[in-house]
Amino acid sequence: MDRRGLCLKHIKGADSVGIEIGALDRPLIARSDADIRHVDHLDTAGLRDKYQLDTSVNCEGIVDVSYVWSNGSLRQAVGPDIFFDFAVASHVIEHAPNLIQWLSA
Repeated sequence: MDRRGLCLKHIKGADSVGIEIGALDRPLIARSDADIRHVDHLDTAGLRDKYQLDTSVNCEGIVDVSYVWSNGSLRQAVGPDIFFDFAVASHVIEHAPNLIQWLSA
């Protein structure tokens, strides 16, 4: 089973609310799979600008970023009253300076 199939196996359908961190132009979870929100270190326009010369990124395919997480905790980025049924982090661990702290945030 591939990564996407493994993730979908644990999502309870389109009514599930989830967050995907670092999807860029390759989201793992589609909007038809769940109510998915995206978080990244820049907003959508900022990501498109940053990657405009990177031939490995399809700038038109960059997801709509719901939350910008540039400093502080993920909770601070999304707000105290928003909760998710699941979280997916793609291509993120290699950017975490303190993995244990990041996973416990």
